[in-house]
Amino acid sequence: MTFIAERDSQWIGLATGIPHEADDPERSGPVLVGMFVDPAERGHGLGVTLVEAIAAWARARGAACLYLWVTSTNNPAIALYSRCGFRPTGETRPVAHTPSVAELRMVRDLQ
Repeated sequence: MTFIAERDSQWIGLATGIPHEADDPERSGPVLVGMFVDPAERGHGLGVTLVEAIAAWARARGAACLYLWVTSTNNPAIALYSRCGFRPTGETRPVAHTPSVAELRMVRDLQ
């Protein structure tokens, strides 16, 4: 499921939720992927709105948790996700295109 935010017919943000991790369907829970907010729109609550839309979608599917992966160096995104109730799981993996950089797995309880 993809949610798109628009202003004056221009896309200013989007977020996608998928039912499970594409490379590991045995992992439990839906995943927030593809999150983006136009830099000019950041800091006005749009990111929270998009995260909450994906959380509502996951909750409607009966999910108890929502997961995501975030680049360890993306401090603004980590701060946003933390404000939205996500916490680190302790799992990490290398970023595919830059193996020297890690991604962190985060989870949010939905119940």
